[in-house]
Amino acid sequence: FLIIYWELIICKSKAYMIFCSLHSRKRDKQMSDALSQLFMKKGEISMNNQRVTDYLSSAAAGSPESPAIYLSDAHFITSKQLAEEINVLASELTKGGFATGQRIAIIMPHCLEAVLAFYAVTLVATAVPLNPTSSVYELKQYMKLAKVEAIIVNAGYSGVVQQAAAEMAIPVILMAKKSEES
Repeated sequence: FLIIYWELIICKSKAYMIFCSLHSRKRDKQMSDALSQLFMKKGEISMNNQRVTDYLSSAAAGSPESPAIYLSDAHFITSKQLAEEINVLASELTKGGFATGQRIAIIMPHCLEAVLAFYAVTLVATAVPLNPTSSVYELKQYMKLAKVEAIIVNAGYSGVVQQAAAEMAIPVILMAKKSEES
């Protein structure tokens, strides 16, 4: 099977994801490095050893009421709300004993909770986003390969995820929907 990972490049305040395959990681690393060098030579990229979450925090400080994520029902979450939600979840993960070097799988459909979980995990540990439509076999293989120590899911997660977690004795963290937290 093939594992896909991605690298994020920020260019002129836009995020570009470069998808690479694990089986040819050396070649893909060379491609990623070449693209990064291309952007840097043009003066269009400057991460300054910052994480993407640092940029989110800067946006929240500079324009706290500006929309950060538009939701499907024409509402949005502000930069300030996004940063606060991420920090709350990251704090909960830290209290739960998670730290740098540990890997936490995020198995959710595309939703606000998945975004919050991804960025919160990156503040505390290593995020391993996995496809929620994968089979039990695939999930077990991915989690074994990535050495996943916990799984974050949202309400209504599938029996497939539940079965894979149970068979591997991996704890499942249930994340409440944002609207349920109010």
